[in-house]
Amino acid sequence: MRARMRDPLLTRLWPILEPGPVWVTGGYVRDRLLGRTSNDIDLIAPGDLMELQPLAERLAASLGVRAHVLGRPPKAVWNIASSGLKIDLWPLADGSLTADALRRDLTINALIARLPGGELIDPAGGLRDLEQRRLRAISPENLRRDPVRLLRIARFASELPGFTLDPQTHGWITALAPGLGKSPHERLGAELLLLLRATAPQVGLSLIDQTGMAPFVFPVRAGSAPTRLARYLLPAARLLNAPRKHPVPGALREAGDAARLGLLFFFFGMTRPSCCRDYGWPKEARRHGLVAALSLAAALHASTQSAAARRLFISRCGESFPAVFAVASALARTCGLPVRPWRRWWRQWQRNAVALLHPRPLLAAKEVATLLDIPPGPQLGRTLQALKDAQILGRIRSPAAARAFLTRLQSDPLPKRGSSTP
Repeated sequence: MRARMRDPLLTRLWPILEPGPVWVTGGYVRDRLLGRTSNDIDLIAPGDLMELQPLAERLAASLGVRAHVLGRPPKAVWNIASSGLKIDLWPLADGSLTADALRRDLTINALIARLPGGELIDPAGGLRDLEQRRLRAISPENLRRDPVRLLRIARFASELPGFTLDPQTHGWITALAPGLGKSPHERLGAELLLLLRATAPQVGLSLIDQTGMAPFVFPVRAGSAPTRLARYLLPAARLLNAPRKHPVPGALREAGDAARLGLLFFFFGMTRPSCCRDYGWPKEARRHGLVAALSLAAALHASTQSAAARRLFISRCGESFPAVFAVASALARTCGLPVRPWRRWWRQWQRNAVALLHPRPLLAAKEVATLLDIPPGPQLGRTLQALKDAQILGRIRSPAAARAFLTRLQSDPLPKRGSSTP
């Protein structure tokens, strides 16, 4: 591994940063040494937060944005973020680069390069771990101080496929996992979403399960057997970030994070709104993900049914259908089921989504209530839903047929609870 890092982006930034001294550290150094692109830079400069304000403002002006302070001392940092680049400028008040590096989580994140020449400082042996593709924690105390770092290591395992976890670090994570139970759910949620978006999310999910982190990260554990987890769910997670291998790439584009969250909820039994409300995930993605987690078995069944039954399933799922479909079709592929029915079903959604989600009512709700002599309330709601289902199934196509359908309902009333999703 080279003892010097040359980088065009840092070279362009240097005229703003000079005369320095300034160092770049963390994930940017790691990724550039691995030949990976990155738009997230951690810079370190001597001085306290206020002494670095002029430098932060020069950087911000060069990007056409404003600098902001994030956090509170002693962890406060200047943040400069544009559409294509994010810079965090950290104060080095005590003047010790080595001490700063050795407070980090992994050795490969503790590398430091001095600007403008790029000479590398490696106080924790990170260069050797990069060469050997190894994730090794600097110390158990660093992990104990911030247990969210345990989950970050699982995320790095997903983002850096081909890296293996150091056995000693594996043991530290297993021993320290209970500390995650007291960590803020918002931070856990942010790490989990990054993990799910990574190149190999199945690696991180497997690590969460193997090291015993799951009971402390999630309020409920799924009851699935390890063989089922490995055979079906983990390969499905990989497909959700691999459009070329997913049976219907268009579903992935529409579903986005909702599909990833849906599989996560299914993995770990998070199928009640209260289980995932505090993790900071986007509301719509969370809502669609919950529907996906609850509907996977029904979706696998519906994929083998008639076109009418598939239309009804789409209607019942509503706007959550792309998330349900993306996860279910990925699971179907891992189970060895044929792809063609899923592609046919997706074309059905593309052609008829608006009509299936918002069919034009054949009768007004007021007329239905009058015909059946029922007041507004749950019974009327169930009746309207049954009328809509019959219309989507093609059993009624006109107001007259709808009235005849309601007449039959009078002699054969609906149960108090509506039928389940097909």
